[in-house]
Amino acid sequence: MENYQIPIENIYYMLCYSWGYLKEKNLVDIKNIKKKTLPNIFAKVLSNSLNFLIKKGFDREYIIKNEEISNLRGNICINESLKNFTHLKGKMICEFDELDYNILQNQIIKTTLKKLILSKLLENEIKNELIKIYQHFNEIDVVEINEEVFKKIKIHKNNYYYGFIINVCKLINKNLIPTEEKGASKFKDFFRDEKEMAYVFENFVRNFYKHEQNKYKVAREDIKWNIKIIEGNQNLLPKMQTDISLINKEKKIVIDTKYYKQALKENFNSKKFNSNNLYQIFSYLSNLERNENKQMIGILIYPQVKDSIDFSGQINDFEIKVKTLNLNQNWGNIEKRLLEIIEISN
Repeated sequence: MENYQIPIENIYYMLCYSWGYLKEKNLVDIKNIKKKTLPNIFAKVLSNSLNFLIKKGFDREYIIKNEEISNLRGNICINESLKNFTHLKGKMICEFDELDYNILQNQIIKTTLKKLILSKLLENEIKNELIKIYQHFNEIDVVEINEEVFKKIKIHKNNYYYGFIINVCKLINKNLIPTEEKGASKFKDFFRDEKEMAYVFENFVRNFYKHEQNKYKVAREDIKWNIKIIEGNQNLLPKMQTDISLINKEKKIVIDTKYYKQALKENFNSKKFNSNNLYQIFSYLSNLERNENKQMIGILIYPQVKDSIDFSGQINDFEIKVKTLNLNQNWGNIEKRLLEIIEISN
């Protein structure tokens, strides 16, 4: 967002919540990094997490190999062996499965390390850490990285620790951009991209409430339209899904997060709420299955840019609130504010 600064450490903490790796938010003491830039932060995060990975051991998978060998194993490729006269050397070409470290997740990590080391964006101390780590990847290939490569990675309980590392690699590769200067790169300030940060902001708030309070169950919720179809196909109605629903026996709180440059619209020198956002939260509440014993509350949460907002009003049986969250402050105050918004004191 223009003219809006979010401290680098807060961006990192938000990403850890958004990705669902909360323990990793304490992986790096960001205050000790001399030059607090995004490349330095994520290079240091990668360094620390990879040192742990090296001690734990790299992930391996079975890979199909086709090699000329003397100790026969797997399927013997007779025609191919005869064609290449390998039998004259006392060898045959065989196809077999073998556990190997040279797999996609390790290749992505090595490629990302190489890009960072060559980028000229890092402090020398952090760069030297990465160079030492890079030497552990000697038997692993460098690969071409694009968006599709990351979709092929399968994270499961046996390689769960790779999930955070791959997320960091994805972010680095997406935002490390070559420049016209030979061998030089720049790191895009992705937090200025409203679309990108809207996704991060929503997931951060949802996962924060999942892990930092126990008063409510937290979920996304599909809402059925409370409408009687007279003619036409019900499938033509758009899907309604909450960003965040907080539910217990007494209350249901529906939260919609909005990552905009301004929470208020200015019209004829008068500031007003965005009417579409209010209609949206009211529509959610109106179409939710009603429970007479349960209080229904809708909350719009915006990042605070200029105006600090605490608004609450009653529409029919619903309470609707508009709140801002200042991301340019101490992280402890951000946590406190998020809990205050749902009326929980820490």
